[in-house]
Amino acid sequence: MLKFFLLVLVSVFISACDPKVGTYEWCERVAHDDKSGWSDDQIAMFSNNCFVEN
Repeated sequence: MLKFFLLVLVSVFISACDPKVGTYEWCERVAHDDKSGWSDDQIAMFSNNCFVEN
């Protein structure tokens, strides 16, 4: 039970540090990522929420 609690605690901590999808920080982080493995939903989220300058 303790291992499960620690796993949940670490997961919450990591997700709290990760920028939310669509925020400026998220867009900056993923702007230069390799998108070849992205799903259609991930591509749609990026294109709908982020403005990329050429």
